[in-house]
Amino acid sequence: YQYGLNSETPLEKSFRFVVIDEAFSKSDDRNSQYALELFRQLGLQLLVVTPLDKLDVIKPYVQRIFVTQIPRDNHRSQLAM
Repeated sequence: YQYGLNSETPLEKSFRFVVIDEAFSKSDDRNSQYALELFRQLGLQLLVVTPLDKLDVIKPYVQRIFVTQIPRDNHRSQLAM
């Protein structure tokens, strides 16, 4: 409501960016899909940080997937597309 998420405000005139950090790590797939579908209906742009085992759940709802890892012998993370 604060950000103008209503049917009268055009998508480009409202702030709709949401960061979700491991929100789906403890929920089952059905509840995760329900939340993602709700976010889609609200027209939200998501940045989802999730464990690898939830990739199959979020794939239908995202455009790009990036995998970040920290090799055991290094102290710097790497990004793969």
